[in-house]
Amino acid sequence: MATIIDGAHARGVKVLISIGGASGGSERIAALLGPASVQAFVQKLDAFIAAHGLDGLDVDVEGNPVDANYGPFIDAMSAKLKPKGKLLTAAYGTWFGDRIPDSALQKLDFVNVMSYDHCGSWTDPCAHAPYEESVADLDYFAQKRGMPRSKIVLGVPFYGWCWGTACGPSAALTYPEIVARYPNAWQTDWITAAGVQISYNGEATMQSKANLAKGYGGVMIWEITEDAFAPRSLLKVLTDAL
Repeated sequence: MATIIDGAHARGVKVLISIGGASGGSERIAALLGPASVQAFVQKLDAFIAAHGLDGLDVDVEGNPVDANYGPFIDAMSAKLKPKGKLLTAAYGTWFGDRIPDSALQKLDFVNVMSYDHCGSWTDPCAHAPYEESVADLDYFAQKRGMPRSKIVLGVPFYGWCWGTACGPSAALTYPEIVARYPNAWQTDWITAAGVQISYNGEATMQSKANLAKGYGGVMIWEITEDAFAPRSLLKVLTDAL
């Protein structure tokens, strides 16, 4: 961990630890946020961040685990981190946005809006991360919740969802897997072929989303190791546009 943190700091890049996540991660964190345990948990997080020279905390608690204990936890973490100049951020989706208290939004340095997974292996085929949904997701936090645009970061996917008998062992395909199977996939956001339908973001949509994000706080990628090599790198599309 020290090698990564030191290397990032040498290049002026901040490093945060993230807690939570899907597939049970949010539930495990939420179990620690009750009145009887939250202060001890906050102390341990604060100590971990200090011990490793990290620049802050990202809270990725999603869905129903964002309950009545969530706001007080954010308040407590903010009280610990802000006097030390540390960042406090969160990953949010509009599908549980109304569960997030205004007090939490006010304490955060920025939010990463997970503008993807509007459908997936658990639904019928559809476009899981279209440009129009990104516009709506950003508008939710800017217009309905009143967050400054500079604190709203657009999340984009470097993966796609596959439906059909020929998807392979996983319904989630990385972008390199998609362009390896379908070399012209970079030109579109949708593949229909024998036994598959695949939804993802190609280069044109990624460029449009980068242009959209210029009016906000930038771009978050889920996730960087799922990028393709040149000349089909989505990261390069984003950086060239930004």
